[in-house]
Amino acid sequence: MSLLRFKFDRVNKILLIRFEGRVTDELLAGSYQAAQEYATVTDASVSIMDCSSVTEFAVSTECIRQLAHQEPVPADAARPRFIVAPKTVVFGLARMFQILGEATRPLLRVVHTMDEALAALGIQSPHFEPLAPIRAEYPSHIVAQAVREILAAIAVAMLPLRGFRVQRQFLPKIDNGCIEAM
Repeated sequence: MSLLRFKFDRVNKILLIRFEGRVTDELLAGSYQAAQEYATVTDASVSIMDCSSVTEFAVSTECIRQLAHQEPVPADAARPRFIVAPKTVVFGLARMFQILGEATRPLLRVVHTMDEALAALGIQSPHFEPLAPIRAEYPSHIVAQAVREILAAIAVAMLPLRGFRVQRQFLPKIDNGCIEAM
């Protein structure tokens, strides 16, 4: 089973993208789009892609090349970003991504541990709160729809209006911490 979790540290404005289990071309490409949307909504200053819990990295070099030529997440090239890759294969492909995308991601660093990434940022005790986990088995159009709905819910929650209520039937259903297909 593959799982993709998005977390955010509001104080340090860090978007954490955590992969668990098997990572494929489709999952990685889909996560890239979702991460861009989350980075925009949260106004993340830093992004960290954590591959510490990856059990299998079945990603092609062609997928790495294509992603390296896309707009970075967050879009601002001056923002730091990290890939945490403790396993040799993942680390090597992350370095390939780093080299190919160097022109648009000059502050991307590939590290072996989360502690290395946090030390580079000068952060000792981050507080990551879950944004929404996404089950990787869902087709990409369902994932995209769920992300849009979650982002809408986040936007509504951030409105400074008092007494404004969101009807529950308009929010995505969550089952065991994962988005339920609608």
